[in-house]
Amino acid sequence: IPIYINTIKGWSNVVNLNEFLVISSGRINYERKKKNRKWGMMDSFVLSTAELFDAKIVTKDKDFSDLGEKVLMLK
Repeated sequence: IPIYINTIKGWSNVVNLNEFLVISSGRINYERKKKNRKWGMMDSFVLSTAELFDAKIVTKDKDFSDLGEKVLMLK
């Protein structure tokens, strides 16, 4: 398992929360909850961060499936 963790860390950036991300995530959460009651605040932080860094989200979480090009859905 440590080798997998080190690999993920090597491919990842750790981002500190700041006021912009918190406010952006809150707005995303408010809008997404209108469409999907299961949408969670952590999902909003992920989406907000991806938008800030113009990054794709790689996930199996079907809650992201309607986001088109922003997401790479795994099976």
